[in-house]
Amino acid sequence: MPPDILDSTALLCACCDLEQVIYPFTEYLREGEQKHISFIADYFSKHTTEFNENKLVKASNAASMFYLTGVTLDNGYHVVAYLDITPFRTFNQMVNGVLAALLVLSGLVVTTVGIRMNGGIHKTIRSFCSYTECIGNGNYSTPQVTSRYLELNQLSRSMAEMSGKIAGYDAKQKEFFQNVSHELRTPLMSIQGYAEGIMTGVFEDPKEAAEIIAGESKAMAELVAEILYLSRLDRDMQPLAKRDVEIGDLLEEAIERVKMVSRNHGKTIRYSGLKSPACIYGDREKLITAIINILSNCIRYAKACVTIEARTEAGILILTIADDGEGINPMDLPHIFERFYMGKDGHAGIGLAITKEIVEYHQGTVAAMNGENGAVFTICLKTVKQKVSYPELPETG
Repeated sequence: MPPDILDSTALLCACCDLEQVIYPFTEYLREGEQKHISFIADYFSKHTTEFNENKLVKASNAASMFYLTGVTLDNGYHVVAYLDITPFRTFNQMVNGVLAALLVLSGLVVTTVGIRMNGGIHKTIRSFCSYTECIGNGNYSTPQVTSRYLELNQLSRSMAEMSGKIAGYDAKQKEFFQNVSHELRTPLMSIQGYAEGIMTGVFEDPKEAAEIIAGESKAMAELVAEILYLSRLDRDMQPLAKRDVEIGDLLEEAIERVKMVSRNHGKTIRYSGLKSPACIYGDREKLITAIINILSNCIRYAKACVTIEARTEAGILILTIADDGEGINPMDLPHIFERFYMGKDGHAGIGLAITKEIVEYHQGTVAAMNGENGAVFTICLKTVKQKVSYPELPETG
C-alpha cells in the first residue's frame, strides 16, 4: 500500500478468499466497529473488481460512509484500508445547517431593516417633494426637511442653500424691474410733458422742447441698450472673442472714447502708462466697455481730474482708476456693483454691474473703495506673455 494511504487509514482489514476477516480481531472490537468491519468486508467481496492499486472507492450505508482502497497479495490475501468519513459528513451537515440558519436569520434581518429604511426614505422623499413644490410656488421660508440619514440631511442642506439663493435672486429680480421701471418712467414723463407742451403751443420755441425730448430719448435708448447688453451677458449669448490684447493700446483707446465726454464736463484724465509692455488674453471690445463704464462713473463724480494707473505684479495686471470727488457713501459701497442700485444721489444704473460681469468672465476681479481724495476702482486681470513676431527672411536660391 502507498504510505500516504496507509498513514490516513483508521484500521486495516485483511480477508482470505473473501470469506473470513483475520485482522483486526473482531472479538476485541466494539459493536459499532464490528459492524463497520463486517460492512467493509461484505462490500469488498461484492465489488472486488472495482479495486485497483491507488484507487479510492466510496462506500456508504444508511449510517456510515467510507473511502476504501485494497490490494490482492500473491499469497491470496486481500488487504483493505478504509477511512471512516462519517464524522466529517456529520460535521459538514452541522456546518451547513448553521450556515442555512444564519442565512435565514440574515435574510430576516435584512428584510426587516430594508422595510424600515424604505419606509423612512419614502417618507423623507415625500417631504422633499412637498418642499420643492413650496419652493416652486415661491414660498422660500418653508422649514428645512430633516432626516435620520446623513446623506439625506446633506441633500436637505443643499436644497435649503439653493432655496436661499433662489430667494435672493428673486428679490434682486423684483428690485431690478422696479428700478428699471423708475429709470424709464422719468424720461418718459419728461418726453410726454414736452410733447404735450408742443401740441398745445405752450412753448414759444418748440426747438428747445424738441432738443430735450431728443436728449431724453437718447438717454432712454442707452439705458435699454445697457439692459439688453447685460441680458446677453447673463445668457452667455455673446461668446468672448479672446485674443492677445496689449494693455497700453487697450487703455489708450478707452481714454480716447471718453475724452470728449470729459472735456464737456470740464474734467481731465491723467494716465500713467506701464513701464514695460504687457498683454492680457481676452475680448478687446468687452474689456474696453468695462473700463469705459468705470471712467464714465469717475468723470461724473470727479471735481476736476480722473487718474489711471497700470502696473503688473507676479503676472497680474493691476489697473487703478480714481477720481478726486467726494468718494462713495460707505452705506452704498457694498452695493456699488449691484444692478440698478439706488445710491444717495438718487442715480441708478447698470454700467458698473456690466463691468463686474465682464471682468469676472475674464477670471478677474473688480473692487471699489474710498481713497484719500475720492473713489478708487481696481481691476485685476491675469497677464500673458506677449507674442513676438519675427520678420520673414527673403528666400535664397
